[in-house]
Amino acid sequence: MAAMGWLEDDVMEGGRFGGPGPIEGTEGHPRALLELLNGLLEAVGGEETLAGLSTDPLPDEPFDRDPLPGDIRDRVGEVLGLLDRCAGELFDVEFRTAVRRLLADVVAADPGIFRRRGRTDTAAIAWIVGKANEQFDTHGSGLSIGDLTHWFGLSGSPSQRAATISRSDYRDGFELYQRAVAHFPDAAALHQGLCLCAGHQGHQEVALVAAEAAFALEPDKQELVNDMGWTLYERGEPDRALPFLLRAVELDPQDALAAENLRICRETFGEHT
Repeated sequence: MAAMGWLEDDVMEGGRFGGPGPIEGTEGHPRALLELLNGLLEAVGGEETLAGLSTDPLPDEPFDRDPLPGDIRDRVGEVLGLLDRCAGELFDVEFRTAVRRLLADVVAADPGIFRRRGRTDTAAIAWIVGKANEQFDTHGSGLSIGDLTHWFGLSGSPSQRAATISRSDYRDGFELYQRAVAHFPDAAALHQGLCLCAGHQGHQEVALVAAEAAFALEPDKQELVNDMGWTLYERGEPDRALPFLLRAVELDPQDALAAENLRICRETFGEHT
C-alpha cells in the first residue's frame, strides 16, 4: 500500500484515511481498503504506531534493569526469570520480547505491584500477551490457557470466568489490565479481565466501560453478554441487566453461572416493579 502511495499525507483526511482517487489499474474507489486501513489505525492506536509496524519479527531484546527501583529489583528479576523460562518452554523469542516490554511498562507505571509477592501477576503478564496475540488454541490441538496456568502452578485460568487473581490480588490485576487494554484495545478478553477486577475493587464505572468495550468487540460471545448483564445488575440496574442475562442463558442454557445470575436478577427486578 505504501508503494502505491496510499500512506502519503495527501491521502489522509482528518486523522483517518479519506477518499483518494482510484488505484491505478483498478476501477472505482477502493472502499474495502479504506475500511481495512481505518480498522488498522484503531487496532494499533494511531497513525504513528501503524507507520512503525513491519512484518519483521520482534528482535531478541534485552530487559533494561537500570530504571528499576532498588527495593523491587530482586522481585522484578524473579518475574523476569519466570517469564523468560515460560517463553522459552511454551512460546518463542518474539513472545519473550513482548512480555519483557509489557513487564517494563507495568514496572514504570506502578512499581508497587512488585512489592507484593505472588505468581498471579507474572501469569497475568504472560496471559495478556498470549491472549492479545491469539497464541492460545481453543479447539484442543495446540497450546491452551490451561497449559499456561499449569506451567505457573496455578489451579485456574487468568480469564474472567476462572481468574487466578485472588481477592487480595484484584488490585494488582486492576492495574495490570488497565495497562494491558492501553496496549491492546481490541482484545475483548483484556477488557473482560479489567471489568472483573474493577468490579471487585468497587470501581463500577470503570467496570461498566470495560464490559461495554468487551461486548462491543464480541457481541455474540456468551460470557461477555453475561458479564454485561451482571455488571449492570451490580450497578443497581436490574431492568437494564435483565435482557443481557436472558440472552446469555439463551446462548448457553448449560451455563449454571448465567442461569443463577438470571435468577437473582429476576427476583430483584420483581421487587422493583
